[in-house]
Amino acid sequence: MAGRRTLRQALAAALLGILVVGSMAEAAIPDTRKVNFSISLVVKNPSSQASAVTLVTPLLAPEPSPYQEVLQKDLGPYWIDTDEEENVGTFRAVVPAGQTREVTQTYTLLLKPYRPPKEAPPPLTPEERERYLKPEPMIEADHPEIQALAKKLSQPTDSPSEKAEKILRFVRQKLRYSLRSPAANKGAVAALEARSGVCTEYTSLFVALMRAAGVPSRVVNGQILLDAKRQPARGAWKTAERHQWAEFFDPEKGWVPVDPTFASSVAASHQVPAYIVENYGDRPTKGRFVGGQVEVSYAYQVVPTE
Repeated sequence: MAGRRTLRQALAAALLGILVVGSMAEAAIPDTRKVNFSISLVVKNPSSQASAVTLVTPLLAPEPSPYQEVLQKDLGPYWIDTDEEENVGTFRAVVPAGQTREVTQTYTLLLKPYRPPKEAPPPLTPEERERYLKPEPMIEADHPEIQALAKKLSQPTDSPSEKAEKILRFVRQKLRYSLRSPAANKGAVAALEARSGVCTEYTSLFVALMRAAGVPSRVVNGQILLDAKRQPARGAWKTAERHQWAEFFDPEKGWVPVDPTFASSVAASHQVPAYIVENYGDRPTKGRFVGGQVEVSYAYQVVPTE
């Protein structure tokens, strides 16, 4: 009997140790994450002569975000000027014949879970409100079918957050995630007709319906950190990938993030530090260049700082 008690006690102690270690591991998951995010323009000169190239490309969004803080930025040795109004940088590089140069901008970011502000933010200006309510390519908020759906889904509430909840539920029920969707990069109406798409289509349909329902909304372009199960990473991430999600404006909360691809509810969106905001849908995600016969491609990298 004593031997059995000793064995039971040992097993209980081992189980307690496992539970304690598991709890410590869970507690160790940070609420915030510090990363270095770099955007590189890879300029290749296949010609037999050196090429002087001027590149104009978007910089990281300067607008403050409740789930991202820019701690430091380095635009690198090729930077020569910034257009603050357009938020683009001008870079100039001389690329020798047959060689490659990387024009890189690097940002140290603090990623955070979204938390509503304690105080109501300033309201949108009339110009901002008009900008984020109007239809645009791929966001066909004035389409009759989008208008009818928005009216049906948003009744009887006037609350932006309640409208967002209903529209999010509709989008997630209506669309099936498919890399082979015929609606790829064709907009909200195409996604509605095909009933499928990826993050671009989920977001386009959500934003179009929100605008049609009278709620200022916008597309967010950026990166998402995914774990091994291809879910927004709470701890270590396996991959960083291009991603789109949405934000809508609530007068009591400001810009509220919603990820129609991954989140089952508004409250569940952006609750882990896994989202990097690059810029918004009405801004270009790539730039332009002038110079010799060069080839320009983009490369992105996210690495932990600690």
